[in-house]
Amino acid sequence: MAPTHPAAPAGPPPLRGRDRELARIASILTDGGDPLVVGPRGSGRTAVLHAALQPHRDRGELVVPLVALRPDATVPLALVVQLVSRLPSAARTHPATRAATALHRALERLVDRAHDLAGGPGGDADHRTLTRDVVDVVAELGRAVPAVLAVDDLDHADPGSRDVVAAVAAARAATGVPVLATAEPAEPAEPATPVAAAWTPVPLPALSRRAAGEVLDGLGVAPDPGVRAPLLRFAAGNPLVLVELARRNALDDAGTSAAGGPGRGPHVGRGTRITHPRTTVRLRDAFTAGLRDLPGATRRALVLLALAGESEQRAVVRAARRSEPGTVWEPAARAGVLHRDGPGFAHPVGALAVLEDSTLHQRVTAHRALAAALPAGHPARAWHAARAGGPADPAAAAGLAAELAGTAGRLAVAGAPGAAAHVLTVAAGVDDDRRRSHHLVQAARLARAAGDPRWSERLSAAAATSQLSADGTPSAGDLDALLKVAGEAWVSGDPAVLGRAHRLLDGAATATPAHAAVRAWGRHLLDPVGRAASIAAALAGGTDLLAALRSTPISEAAALGGLALVTDEAERAARLYAEALRRSPRAVPGEGGGIPELLVLALIETGRWDEAAARTARSLREAPAGTRPSSLTSRAVLALLRAEDDADAHVLAAARLLSPAASGLHLARLLFARGLAAAAAGEHRLAARFLAQLWRPDGEPLHPMVCGLATADAVAAHLAGGEPDRARALLTRARARPDVPSARRGFVLHRAGALLSEDPVELHALALAPGSERWPLAHAQTLLEQGEWLRRHQRRAQARVPLRAAVSTFERLGAVAWAHRARQELAATGPADEAGDRRAPGAGAGPLTSRQQAVAELAAAGLTNPQIAERLRISSRTVQTHLAHAFRALGVQRRAQLAEQLRHRA
Repeated sequence: MAPTHPAAPAGPPPLRGRDRELARIASILTDGGDPLVVGPRGSGRTAVLHAALQPHRDRGELVVPLVALRPDATVPLALVVQLVSRLPSAARTHPATRAATALHRALERLVDRAHDLAGGPGGDADHRTLTRDVVDVVAELGRAVPAVLAVDDLDHADPGSRDVVAAVAAARAATGVPVLATAEPAEPAEPATPVAAAWTPVPLPALSRRAAGEVLDGLGVAPDPGVRAPLLRFAAGNPLVLVELARRNALDDAGTSAAGGPGRGPHVGRGTRITHPRTTVRLRDAFTAGLRDLPGATRRALVLLALAGESEQRAVVRAARRSEPGTVWEPAARAGVLHRDGPGFAHPVGALAVLEDSTLHQRVTAHRALAAALPAGHPARAWHAARAGGPADPAAAAGLAAELAGTAGRLAVAGAPGAAAHVLTVAAGVDDDRRRSHHLVQAARLARAAGDPRWSERLSAAAATSQLSADGTPSAGDLDALLKVAGEAWVSGDPAVLGRAHRLLDGAATATPAHAAVRAWGRHLLDPVGRAASIAAALAGGTDLLAALRSTPISEAAALGGLALVTDEAERAARLYAEALRRSPRAVPGEGGGIPELLVLALIETGRWDEAAARTARSLREAPAGTRPSSLTSRAVLALLRAEDDADAHVLAAARLLSPAASGLHLARLLFARGLAAAAAGEHRLAARFLAQLWRPDGEPLHPMVCGLATADAVAAHLAGGEPDRARALLTRARARPDVPSARRGFVLHRAGALLSEDPVELHALALAPGSERWPLAHAQTLLEQGEWLRRHQRRAQARVPLRAAVSTFERLGAVAWAHRARQELAATGPADEAGDRRAPGAGAGPLTSRQQAVAELAAAGLTNPQIAERLRISSRTVQTHLAHAFRALGVQRRAQLAEQLRHRA
């Protein structure tokens, strides 16, 4: 009976699809040769090498593994030093060579010689001697014990090391030690190297579809065609890509992970829907490492090319290539993103990485360009036009949807029901409400015919949600759709989207009291300016506006929370959302409109940043089908406000998902936070550019809830950046525009006015009136600006009071950059003088010097600062300094008061 052994610990999944290559390696070794495993990035060279070495380890042979590192490619003899340094330790650990004294002495001499030669220039004779010594030592090792040398990524080694290793491989007959190596294939234009000449190549082709399927089986990926097909397509037989995409997209929740990405276009012959899987850092580093360093024009062209591949029509790809000059593609080819022989991705995963690195606005622009480049009637033209959002005109949108429906019909007849279903989902996105449900029902039928029942179920549920009767009145089960329309329109802020939402909410007669309540709530949410009085009454409990909401999918607390948020009652909104979560965690429909995300928004506004960060982290962990834009935006906003080191990475992650049309609220929040971060760092022109983007070219706000609150910060940035005219124009426009009559917006306008006033004392008092502390960041900024003005006017003792309060608030919030700026301003007031700090304003501060007296008398006589400077032959800056001292000593604030105070002192 054979002895039993304990089960071996679970290791990596077995190597699949490489049996032929492993058999070829074994045959080469048996024939006395040295195999070189050659394959592109991600083809599994290292895995094949390890699998080929395993029989040698099982037989107890000494295996010496080496890895040539890319950074060492220019370091002389780096791999040789690694070899001769590893040989002694390997020999000491193996029983057959542990006591081989002669071998250890030879290794010691070789180690010293290799280090000496690597540390300085050596001639050809020295290299030949070193090569011979290495071969001799390897031969002595081979006589003592069966041994194998394994060199991974030999093409990364320096030329001298490659020569030495090639000599060892060539001396296989003398040493008895085989050398297994791996390398990437050489470019056609590269000259032949010893790597190509000394080994027998074993190329690694792409995995067959069957082998790739076995890899997915080994990983535990469900046999769902809607999940597997995109993985197989984008992996293109590359094992690394296949495993990474599967782990990123299909292992946690195969039913939802592959459904979250943008769709692939129509292509005859494929019977399943195709989405864009999400990539990983490892894949981006392997295939598009130089993407971020490419010129902007090249990156935009790559987005165009990646989206052209959606429709898989050669005419579309040709149109994308012709749209850009050849010089635009060259940097991408040099970086390895594209093939060297023309604009085509070196690997399909490169297209995924490019799209993930792009913003939604860039993708929409590219879709529009592709639609414009294609002739009328081309099946992909309607696809790209719809993917760009479709036309605003309802008739044109209906025509585009009909064209897509025709394309879907042709695809279904051609035997591609999955692709046809996907085209119909895009048609549903641009068609009117009456036809949307019809498209989704047909898409669900085709998805089931394609063998994807889970997708069919989701489409059927969407169709039921969008079901509208003939007169356009929502059905009894369509309350969720009404809530979603209102929520998405509020998040969008785009006039066209708001117009469509108002037409639906105001349109037809209401079927039930619940519909009436939801419509009324939606109208109030989308028009907080016109319905401010009614909202205030609802929040005060003086109206039955929302009583019927108790029978709808949204709770009364959540509905009131939304109205509190749009009218700047962030504290009340936070309390209401917290209450809604305690009672029922149901989400308020809308893109990024779940109650947890809205609660985070309110918490950030009220300065509870730690709690907001904790809730955001939880939302990011629990997001079921990809992260919501609102959560990513909140994470980026907090990182910017706290000046975190990785803030730029969070900004980029959020910006990729945001567009002005769909996510105006979140885009405005992100721009506002970027402007605040730049201002805190003293980059005022940059801050002004970020904040200026909060208003569209026609002067309308990107999102009304955010832009009005940014007025004072935009004024401050323009002033600090040397643009006072723009600052004044912005404040004038803000005062003229109808806005929510909230206390907070009054504080903002007072603060903006103080920035532009020569005597802002009264405006500062209004901006810091009781109640302003409910918005602690803006309150502390106002204190800082008050302290800056007082210090500039030589009222240092008075300036310290608001500056200390500002520092305290910034530190409590965690706004480290703002706290640093406030501390610098406080330090500029000079050492603290407790008596002076307590002195009442206007009480005087001692006698005047003769020069201060002269400056004050001339100013009292009506001379300007430049005239005084010319009369006394001093600079205008010195005049200002003397005049400020005189103001403080005399206890006055204006020039008109100087004459009387000077007479009293005479």
